[in-house]
Amino acid sequence: MDVPEDRRVREPGLRARLTPVLLAGVVLAGCGASTPVPKDGSAKVPASVRAQERAIHLEVMNGLHAAAPKGVKPGIPGFIPRDTTAVNRVVTATPGQPQLAIAGDSVVLDLASGHALATMNGPLYNNKYVGTNDPTVPAQFLLSFTNVRGTLPLAPADFTILDQLGHNIVPLIRVKGGGALPKQLEPGQRLTLVMSTIISAGDGSIVYNPTGIAKAGHKPLVGWDFIVEDD
Repeated sequence: MDVPEDRRVREPGLRARLTPVLLAGVVLAGCGASTPVPKDGSAKVPASVRAQERAIHLEVMNGLHAAAPKGVKPGIPGFIPRDTTAVNRVVTATPGQPQLAIAGDSVVLDLASGHALATMNGPLYNNKYVGTNDPTVPAQFLLSFTNVRGTLPLAPADFTILDQLGHNIVPLIRVKGGGALPKQLEPGQRLTLVMSTIISAGDGSIVYNPTGIAKAGHKPLVGWDFIVEDD
């Protein structure tokens, strides 16, 4: 029997154990095809066939639960490359060295006027959209600022969302807990912004580019990649 390369059994010894099983299956298929079917439509399986089925089942189960061959150690195969990138890092974004993070990551914002720790979470959207495969989804993002020292400018125009279609979206912004959006972050202040928009399903990024830090068309101070999945 020709078995495609990607379907071949690679565990040493297991293929040898399964070969008789496959042959027995072919024999059983022939036996089943020649077994007469009673007039009432019910099929009476001979005891010898049932015995063969039990033997095959036992053989397969023993093969699946057999101990690994000698010399084979558990773990990730050596031919798979290892990623040495550190996880759970907190990177620092400066005007000269912008940073790209992912949703849930915290980034230190280091400006001449001050710095803070910024954490973005989202997108958050209603579970009713999951499985709909809708092209767009109403979503929210939460951007929290903590550990503020000095001052950092804040303005609605500082925040944009880029979807996978290349659209730049200015979200509706409000302060979590109420109140007006301040013009800047003050020392020791803790602030969470709720940004709402209708976003295309798929990949995107939410960008924070403080006023006066980078000109239009230049790299923003920090961006967070995200994905909207509703399929």
